[in-house]
Amino acid sequence: MIRKTLNRLWVRFSLAITGIIFVVTVIPTASLLLSDPRDIMQDSKTYIEAADAQNNLGLTPEQINGIAEIMVTLTQEQYFIDVQFVIWTTLIIGVLAGPLLGRGLSLPIERLVKATKAIGSRDLSHHVEVKGAQEIIDLANNFNQMTAELARSEQLRQNMMADVSHELLTPLTVLQGNLRAILDDVYELNKDEIATLYDQNKHLIRLVKDLRQLAQVEAGQLPFNIVQLSLNQLAQEVTTVFTHPATDKNITLHTQLTNNIPTIHADPDRLRQVLHNLLANALRHTPEGGQITIRTQNAANEVWLSITDTGAGIDPALQPHVFDRFYRTDDTRRRDTGGAGLGLAISKAIVEGHKGRLTATSPGKNLGTTFKIYLPEKNYKK
Repeated sequence: MIRKTLNRLWVRFSLAITGIIFVVTVIPTASLLLSDPRDIMQDSKTYIEAADAQNNLGLTPEQINGIAEIMVTLTQEQYFIDVQFVIWTTLIIGVLAGPLLGRGLSLPIERLVKATKAIGSRDLSHHVEVKGAQEIIDLANNFNQMTAELARSEQLRQNMMADVSHELLTPLTVLQGNLRAILDDVYELNKDEIATLYDQNKHLIRLVKDLRQLAQVEAGQLPFNIVQLSLNQLAQEVTTVFTHPATDKNITLHTQLTNNIPTIHADPDRLRQVLHNLLANALRHTPEGGQITIRTQNAANEVWLSITDTGAGIDPALQPHVFDRFYRTDDTRRRDTGGAGLGLAISKAIVEGHKGRLTATSPGKNLGTTFKIYLPEKNYKK
């Protein structure tokens, strides 16, 4: 189908080339052939009379008219021969040059069509050769860039599906095993077993909710209730909530809040969720006797809040993956220590939804970690 279309394009291009040459060459020549013979006769007589006067030939009017008629006949015959020659030459050039030129123009399109068909069959490794006219080069570069983005999105989708399947399969397997054991009378249906099943059910619900919220944030569909708020006040509120859990683990919770921090435009509930995630993460990975410090500060056109712990830390080579979905940097960040590996990804997405940044730094394993939230002072309004 594609080749037939390209063949039709070549034929049309050949006809176009032939038509252009015809217009440029044949029509002017044919216009001479179709000129009024009386005009040619008069021009010929004028030429002969001038020659007679110059050379004293002594031609009579009848002789001049006879010679002029002969010249008219010869001129028209020569014009006719010239027109025939031009027509045949034009046809030959059009037939030969048209397909060659058309092929040169259609070949890049044919390569693009071939690449499109390959991508349609899910071969995202296919690229278009970048050469030809500048417009073709630009088209090929844009096409290859699109293919690369599609390949990256497909890889992320596959990883996402594999991660979700793994995360869902674990609690479902536990549920199935416990229910099978109860049906086989291996376990009694008592409150302890019901509590185990209930915990797995809660984990599934939390995972589904986290995935839904993460998808909403990344798609720009999570609603934000933007108000003017004080970052120091929000930090104090969240610190109060975590004071007792920190005391139970013999962990010291410090605050170093800079006075006169500018107010920001943000959603207090969403930022509170981020701070809860970060503090819970710090509390989970800080050993007894450790310390967690919350700081606020303002810089040029932005404010920031940091949470620093003296906990397990993160290997520098693994830090670029901290905010990846379902990613756990080491054995200290297993599922049984809490969470499905989505909290940091959600937190990062929420902060970026406020036109801010969330970073994570650590000197290394067992040297603690610092998470820092950067938010614009005034320029965010939904």
